[in-house]
Amino acid sequence: MCGQVYDTYYASRSENTPTFLNIGAKYPNQLLTVVIWADVRKLLNNKPEEEYLNKRVCIMGKVELYKDKPQIVIKGPLQISIADQ
Repeated sequence: MCGQVYDTYYASRSENTPTFLNIGAKYPNQLLTVVIWADVRKLLNNKPEEEYLNKRVCIMGKVELYKDKPQIVIKGPLQISIADQ
């Protein structure tokens, strides 16, 4: 699945410090949320909230519902990449 990242949020003070990438629109109207937990974040080369913002990314993974919204939890760095423009 590929799409534009419209906004991001790094919850640095939350448990497990998740990073959220909102695809398709800004929160709360996003079509999909990508969740990157701290253990995966540390495996990435850059800060995902900066690297992927306003870029088209491709995500691989299982789509799950969280509070009736679709999300994909990234479990490894190979699941996310910047799409060719």
